[in-house]
Amino acid sequence: MKKFIYTLLFISSPIFLFAQIDIADARSMPIGTEVTVRGVVTHGSELGIIRYLQDATGGIAAYPGSGSVPNFPETVKKGDSILVVGFLKEFNNLLELDPITDFGVIESGLTLPDPLLLTPSEVGEDDEGELVAINNVIFDDAGGVFSQGSSYDFTANGQPLSIFIRSGHPLNGVAIPLSPVRLVGIASQYQSSYQLLPRGSEDIILVDDFYLLGNPVQTEIDNNSFKLSWQTNEMGDSKVRYGLDKDNLDQEVSDAGLKTDHTIVIDGLEPGEFYYAQAVSNNGNIDAESTIQVYATKSLSSGEIEVYFNGSVDESFSNGIMANGLGGGTIEAKLISLIDNAQTSIDFAGMNNNRTTIVEALNNAFDRGVIVRYIANVGSANLALSNPTPSFPFISGNVDALMHNKFVIIDAGSTLDAKVWTGSMNFTSTGIGDNLNNTLIIHDEALAKAYTWEFEEMWGSSNPTPNVFQVKFGADKTNNTPHNFIIGDRWIENYFSPSDNTTQAIERAVLSAEDDLNFALLTFTRNELGAAVVNRHQAGANVRGMIDNAGDQGTEYDYLVSSGVAVELHEPNQILHHKYAIIDANSPNSDPMVVTGSHNWSSAAENSNDENTLIIHDEDIANLFIQEFEERWGSLVDIVEIEQSNIALFPNPTEGVMQIKADDQMIQKITIYNLVGQMVYETNSAAFHRQSIDLSQLNTGKYVMHVKTEDQSYVAKIVIQ
Repeated sequence: MKKFIYTLLFISSPIFLFAQIDIADARSMPIGTEVTVRGVVTHGSELGIIRYLQDATGGIAAYPGSGSVPNFPETVKKGDSILVVGFLKEFNNLLELDPITDFGVIESGLTLPDPLLLTPSEVGEDDEGELVAINNVIFDDAGGVFSQGSSYDFTANGQPLSIFIRSGHPLNGVAIPLSPVRLVGIASQYQSSYQLLPRGSEDIILVDDFYLLGNPVQTEIDNNSFKLSWQTNEMGDSKVRYGLDKDNLDQEVSDAGLKTDHTIVIDGLEPGEFYYAQAVSNNGNIDAESTIQVYATKSLSSGEIEVYFNGSVDESFSNGIMANGLGGGTIEAKLISLIDNAQTSIDFAGMNNNRTTIVEALNNAFDRGVIVRYIANVGSANLALSNPTPSFPFISGNVDALMHNKFVIIDAGSTLDAKVWTGSMNFTSTGIGDNLNNTLIIHDEALAKAYTWEFEEMWGSSNPTPNVFQVKFGADKTNNTPHNFIIGDRWIENYFSPSDNTTQAIERAVLSAEDDLNFALLTFTRNELGAAVVNRHQAGANVRGMIDNAGDQGTEYDYLVSSGVAVELHEPNQILHHKYAIIDANSPNSDPMVVTGSHNWSSAAENSNDENTLIIHDEDIANLFIQEFEERWGSLVDIVEIEQSNIALFPNPTEGVMQIKADDQMIQKITIYNLVGQMVYETNSAAFHRQSIDLSQLNTGKYVMHVKTEDQSYVAKIVIQ
């Protein structure tokens, strides 16, 4: 009887006054037509507020856009049979009902329709909005990790297609299978491309019972050898095929012992060379294979790293090393000197350039016989490349987004002279002289070779002149360069966007922070990076950050502030153009590192822009960036020298006990750092005007003390005798 009454209630609802039609008939009607359809909903909130529904004739999306009735996504669940009224609309070529003017749930808990078995080439308009399945799917990024807000290409029997993982999707952070899978998803469309929308791990079904758990990890990199390590889900042997040609892995190293943890050392290699390798394990029946990856040996170059900032730094936080130079004029003069001294080649990738001094130096190098190749962003003014047009060849690229790189490669083929210039600085008067930026020069042949490969992918050839029919920018590029380098004695990771899953690498770096995390960013909109920062804050790490464009759509600023992270809006006239993070700079026994380059922490940088990113594992480089960070941070939190305030600090020098007196303010926190930036003392005082602290446990020497009151932050240098 209750069911009968429930049905009567819906029959009397206004929604049933509309004439219901098949979804296929609705899809054939003109855009703007109001239609009423009924279908089974094939997913839930994992795809956001949109809902796809299908009947026996077809599928369609329902999106509760502006003007829609309330509570649609909260009410409608997977397995519901719903009646929905809405206007036909196209959004990026996806046909949908938007706005939704009425809806009702008829039944719940229904079995979903069986997916249509298709090949990638068969997915099209007729199947849009329906569940489909594709067999023998192999992901291009196999062995990596799915990341939200990203697309992933795959092939099945040689035919390509892609999936999309939205923000907050349950597949975010899940390993991408190395072995073939049966893929299920909802057929959708974005602009001119069709794609599948999987709903979770249940839509990616492994075909084989024996498989690798991920691509090999490269360690113990030396001039003539490196080690590859991987795991399998059950016991198998170990083998690595390798060679200089991706299509001809003509050498092999094997270990017949059965195990799940596999290691193979490849030796007899050449310094600074790139080798293609594939890991293989066999359990007696099945060969489980990794994707073919490219790996670098250590070069014989010096490995020197020069670091420059165009703003001031706080050298009181130095561990004894200083930046190689400060100020925009110093940096530009250094670049021109590198160009003037180039012997054989210069590859220049810069988003924009209005510095005729730089272009004149490039012209001079070209005129004396140096091969000069130049790539600019197609949408930037690049005034220095016109009136007059330079003598060297150049192209402009990435019509869909930005060629956002700022790197220069000098003499890439020379062990002694190869250099890579990179960082956050654009080659403009504003970028050099006004905006706050960092620049690095890395003396290494292997890294220069990786940057050259990236350059030539955009250039379209390895020749002095470009091949405009082969150029690849943005999403057309592939993940085709090594990611791990030993440069000098430093481990450096290198990534190019959007092909290399750079955000995942940054996320790993952030999540590795044990004691401290500091970041300075122009833009911060990637959700998973915001979650990683909050994760470290909640884990007890000392987290501080600065963001310039805190008003960007989707900014993480408000989320970080509400989560209790010490993050400041950078408001001085100088734009904070940096894109760096510093991890565990004050913990030498951890893994101090710096993330820097051209990559803003945004979806555009991850998915469509041409970008480059370095993660440098090194205590000294981290300390140089801490000096820059502390200078910026001090200007934001308005730190005042204690000597210039009414705060009394005595005795100083002290043999142990020190008094801090602030008669008109309440002391909230006292923090002391040594001169290498490590926090060695911290106390939180619950609103005392005067505080006595015992520092006898600290070694004799000089320190920096920070005193925070309810209104102000103060700093002083102290001495313990």
